Amino acid sequence: GGVMRVAPIPLYAAVNGRMSVEDADRLAGEAAELTHKHPLGFIPAALMAHVIYRLATDNAPTRQALETYIREGMETMKRLYSSFTSDVAYMGELAEKAITWAGNDRSDVENIEALGGGWVGEEALTIALYCVCSHFDSFENALIAALNHAGDSDSTGAITGNILGAAIGYEAIPKSFHCDLELTDVILHMADDIYRGETT
Repeated sequence: GGVMRVAPIPLYAAVNGRMSVEDADRLAGEAAELTHKHPLGFIPAALMAHVIYRLATDNAPTRQALETYIREGMETMKRLYSSFTSDVAYMGELAEKAITWAGNDRSDVENIEALGGGWVGEEALTIALYCVCSHFDSFENALIAALNHAGDSDSTGAITGNILGAAIGYEAIPKSFHCDLELTDVILHMADDIYRGETT
């Protein structure tokens, strides 16, 4: 739940440099920690914020850039959460698997199930990072991979959409994903408010 809800923070922070990426990471971690006190409840949220911020401020992000942002984010996590070295190291190991397993000879289902079920924050983020790394050029294929496994697929699908959506932008998302979406007008209004900095 912590990692699923923090995407608006880096999107708000990234507009015209309202906040630095590290401040956005810290705020996302604090937001997740409100309900998820274990370090692996809030470290993934901070890492996700880092990746989304960097993708959203990159005019033409690539898969290689995504990998750089993930690794850069892990270095930031080491600074922000120096009191939780073993948890940061574990998150780093999982993030590296997400990068290196993308494009291997196994199927998406095999790779995802080897990463875990996505029932906890670190696994949910790792699965999403794997799906985005594996299918950076196809929003549809990334979501198919994120949703078609036996674990917490609504969480992994939401996180995948958050990350890849930040990379490609709303207009590049296939219309089939939002043409019949419930409360579309409300969602777009809230997104515009975040962009304009209208948070009240």
